[in-house]
Amino acid sequence: MGCPDDRWYLRHRSLVVDLAICLKTVSTFPSGSGAR
Repeated sequence: MGCPDDRWYLRHRSLVVDLAICLKTVSTFPSGSGAR
């Protein structure tokens, strides 16, 4: 019962990393309000 947990953790980690990158990018670009 540790396989699904591991997968969830990995998926969550991926999301967190993505969010961190997005935040870093926004921090680098002060006028990144309409970067998307």
